[in-house]
Amino acid sequence: MNKIIVSNDQIESNFALEKTIDTIYIDVPDCFITYMNTDRKLKIVLRCDSVISEYLVQASVDLTYTSTSKFDLSLYRFAYDSSYKTAFMLDYEATNLNFISTGLNKNENNYQVDIYHNGKLTEALTDIHVINLSDQAFTIGVNSHLKKTGLKASSRQESMVILTRDAKVTIKPDLLVDHDNMQAEHSSYIGSFKESDLFYLMARSLPRSEAIKMLAKAFLIDKMQIDYNFKQLIIDYIAKYF
Repeated sequence: MNKIIVSNDQIESNFALEKTIDTIYIDVPDCFITYMNTDRKLKIVLRCDSVISEYLVQASVDLTYTSTSKFDLSLYRFAYDSSYKTAFMLDYEATNLNFISTGLNKNENNYQVDIYHNGKLTEALTDIHVINLSDQAFTIGVNSHLKKTGLKASSRQESMVILTRDAKVTIKPDLLVDHDNMQAEHSSYIGSFKESDLFYLMARSLPRSEAIKMLAKAFLIDKMQIDYNFKQLIIDYIAKYF
């Protein structure tokens, strides 16, 4: 696996990586990027189709994904007690984005995502699932910018937050549409795991605590097409709190 580690003062990798102090150039079909205890603003330039896994730990990052040509990007992000801003520039015709982000949140954090459909026939799916572990405020904002230049673009958003206790949690989904020849939709949910799902599992002899843990795993992992080690890392975090 191609790996990149980003800290406050450097960018390290286990493969030949072109980079500057504030830009990473991705020339490989897959990689794993870690942002640990860092506060960074970076541009990530895609030069090929790619599947990227990202792991954020108590980080605050401002990332812009752009490209030198049409791309297909699948980005799977897990954030532990982190904040992020991420912009995706879909500048080329028929560019496709699949962004799946899950997280466990303890402190007051926020996620901000902006998708710019600048090219024709661009498609974006944004799916964010978070379990809020405390009474601290948490905000998700997702803006889909469907420009006049992006005819027949398609943008779908889903944002869900599971609460473990009362907290001020806000989801702000915005579809900014400049033309009627486009598709845009969103859905949002803030609440608890469904009692019917817990009842189903408990009826099969699972204790309530184990049933909640199973639902947490499914909620944070099921849509993440990631390798075993990354899945296990997320499972280990879940085990600390459930």
